Amino acid sequence: MFIDETWAKTDMARTHGRGRRVERLLAGMPHGHWKKTTCVGALTLRGMMRPSSSAGRATAAPSRPRSERCPSPGCAPATWSSWTSSPATRGRGRALNKAAGASLLFLPPYSPGFNPIENAFAKLNSLLRRAAERPVEARWASIGPIADAFSPAGCASSFSACG
Repeated sequence: MFIDETWAKTDMARTHGRGRRVERLLAGMPHGHWKKTTCVGALTLRGMMRPSSSAGRATAAPSRPRSERCPSPGCAPATWSSWTSSPATRGRGRALNKAAGASLLFLPPYSPGFNPIENAFAKLNSLLRRAAERPVEARWASIGPIADAFSPAGCASSFSACG
């Protein structure tokens, strides 16, 4: 199980599109005050567990309630749990994994090549851009069904791509 955090903003829009030949593709782009959401999610060979979302950026204090709702307490005692070495999750990750009976492994500070959840989060952000939900509550509501769309085969390919 790989656990990491990512962000989603209410001003996310598609970066690419297809249009008729010789015609410019036009799409609406949100302007104004945008809100940032931090999501903590877990990727297993069985799929992506629904990310836990909260408003704002990840710091040690707000990440404690998020990490308590994080999938780590639900893992089996023989599970290996791998967290990034972010200061916001490092301290609480030890306690949660010890309580769940899981083994814990921290990744190097920036190692997207070793973390299969990075590919999954890129796909998640792409699907969130496609959904184009602007209100924060609608964005939070759309994250769960999007995470349910990750198939076990797709998650297994993310694991195999990382070696």
